[in-house]
Amino acid sequence: MHLHTYKDDQNSRHFDLVRDGEHPGSIDVVLVSMWALLAAGAVCALVAPFQ
Repeated sequence: MHLHTYKDDQNSRHFDLVRDGEHPGSIDVVLVSMWALLAAGAVCALVAPFQ
């Protein structure tokens, strides 16, 4: 797995984790980071009332 950066037609930079091998594919790093932050926030919101 390696990091791939590129610019699209509107000159915006993108960061992808690219997986090689038997099942190639890519994952958008920004999207993964956003989901991780949302999941952490949801866990904190669910746990906070019990503290």
